[in-house]
Amino acid sequence: MELSNRLSALGHETRLKIVQALAERPEGMSSTDIAEHVGVMPTNTSAHLNVLRAAGLISSEKRGRIVTYRLETDMLSEVQRNIGALSKSR
Repeated sequence: MELSNRLSALGHETRLKIVQALAERPEGMSSTDIAEHVGVMPTNTSAHLNVLRAAGLISSEKRGRIVTYRLETDMLSEVQRNIGALSKSR
């Protein structure tokens, strides 16, 4: 996945709030918990989670009827390194 796609996924205020919420809860959160934490409708939350998952920034695990979402910290670190490399290339 290209850096531009990951940055695009992070470039939406709601998705950035979701990433911040998941960073605070390394054990993960359900989509309902995320929707309540971020203050958006569950259907909108689901669409944002799909974008973040497609970008490789979050992962999901289904246990029974509950899906738990977690931040992919390694991927986020890679994005940070790539941004840092851009600033050093000047």
